[in-house]
Amino acid sequence: MSRTISVEIDGHGAGVHFSAAHFLIDHEKCERVHGHNYIVSAVAEGAMDAGGMVLDFTELKRALRAVVAGLDHHVILPRDGSLEPYHRGGEVRFEHHGREYSFPAEDVAVLEVPAVTAEHIAAALLERLRSELDVRGLTSLAVGVEEGPGQTAWARATL
Repeated sequence: MSRTISVEIDGHGAGVHFSAAHFLIDHEKCERVHGHNYIVSAVAEGAMDAGGMVLDFTELKRALRAVVAGLDHHVILPRDGSLEPYHRGGEVRFEHHGREYSFPAEDVAVLEVPAVTAEHIAAALLERLRSELDVRGLTSLAVGVEEGPGQTAWARATL
């Protein structure tokens, strides 16, 4: 009999987290630059292998930490049609609603997302995790990004 089993890395217990600043375009409250202490979790589903495991917890934790490493203590910017950050003189600059922003380039992480919401961050991290892990034998993979207690966005993929 074939069963689907899930394994989970809870970011709280495993210490998978990052602190970052962001803002949301055209959102009354969140349009100002602000930050969160994000907690990142993952769930992998599949059949157990001959050794009785779906995926080694250590490997899932390592991969999850790798995908968030470049975000910690950065300003996360989206790259989309309404906001195009550009580099000039060691800085990343952009303009929005008449305001000009400038950050040292080494302090910025640009994600290929239309907005830096927990939902889009989860989807971007899911894609990164898929490329970081050997997903053979898995049937699904999910990443959760908590931006505040009790507020988690999940992105899931059927493999």
